[in-house]
Amino acid sequence: MSPLYRLGCPLWACPDWQGSLYKPGAPAAQWLSQYSRVFRTVEEPISRGGIVDLRKVKRWCRATPDDFRFVLPFPRSVTDDAMLQGELLDLDTFLDLLSVLQDHDRLGPSRLQLPPAFDGPKLPVLEHFLESMPVEFPIAVETQHPDFFADAPAGRKLHRLLKRLRLDRSIVAEWDPDDPVTEAAANESRRIRFPEQVRCDATGPMPMLRLCGARLDQLLVPTWLDVWADVVAEWIVKKKRPYVFIDVENVSDGPVIAEMFHERVQALLPEVAAMPRWPGRGLAVQLQLF
Repeated sequence: MSPLYRLGCPLWACPDWQGSLYKPGAPAAQWLSQYSRVFRTVEEPISRGGIVDLRKVKRWCRATPDDFRFVLPFPRSVTDDAMLQGELLDLDTFLDLLSVLQDHDRLGPSRLQLPPAFDGPKLPVLEHFLESMPVEFPIAVETQHPDFFADAPAGRKLHRLLKRLRLDRSIVAEWDPDDPVTEAAANESRRIRFPEQVRCDATGPMPMLRLCGARLDQLLVPTWLDVWADVVAEWIVKKKRPYVFIDVENVSDGPVIAEMFHERVQALLPEVAAMPRWPGRGLAVQLQLF
């Protein structure tokens, strides 16, 4: 049965996870298999460079369970270099990669991260690009230019475009160490809870959230996680199937922070299933995750 939401990290190849997420001394060849026992998605950045070994991708599929999904970012040559126009080097190769994942039922939404220079006037270029993509490949669009945030005209147009195409938005929630979110501030103002540049209503069936930048010691007062757990729980109640990635400052903290986040989602929605025991933990107690 498909999980109610998918939680993961932006990689699985982290030696620091041996003895916690992974068994002590586990060879690198076993990391993906052990990772996928606990999490149900991962963002694999290999595709950003545009060079992909399809045989390696098939090995990924064999190493993971049926309900696991890979999220891949579009190549930089497509997004940053060509700005979605002209000769899109590496796009065909990238689509071949998505086809392999789809054939093995391992394909999640591909993240289309637009560069900071991609502004509102370029929205027709994005529209043409998205309409040219195979409809069977899900996409989550991530913008960086201010034109697409808050209630700006281009932001509203992008929202309508994604809703029409039933595509998703990738939301980046960055921890700001100079302006910590305290519980009092979060209760006091929705502006503090959801900075005005972030729009949280989903445009498609699989909204994506990337929680970025926090360190474990900053989350001892975990209101920031509580705020975004509320958002994810609301998406689930609305029958969406969110993807959440913990992309934190210290990669070794990622699984622990993911565990903290999931505990908050499960407290809101008890029907969300528990996390399997981490392969590297000797405890018999099951931890709470999706």
